[in-house]
Amino acid sequence: MTLIFWTKNGQEMEFDLVENVEIDEKIITFDYYGEGEKRGVVFILNNLAGMAVEDENSESESKDGASWFKVYRG
Repeated sequence: MTLIFWTKNGQEMEFDLVENVEIDEKIITFDYYGEGEKRGVVFILNNLAGMAVEDENSESESKDGASWFKVYRG
């Protein structure tokens, strides 16, 4: 799974090979593999403008065949 986040100040962040995603009312936490090692991430949801999830199990597909499920916060 790939997660993409947009911050309220316009920054875009992409995380590949994501696992162990947990979301509650205030935060999202997950692990991803970057530069050959597993790393953990915590984001405060109020700091995010939006996010997108790429997942092979998603119902909507983009033009290139990738499956995306978009969630916007705001």
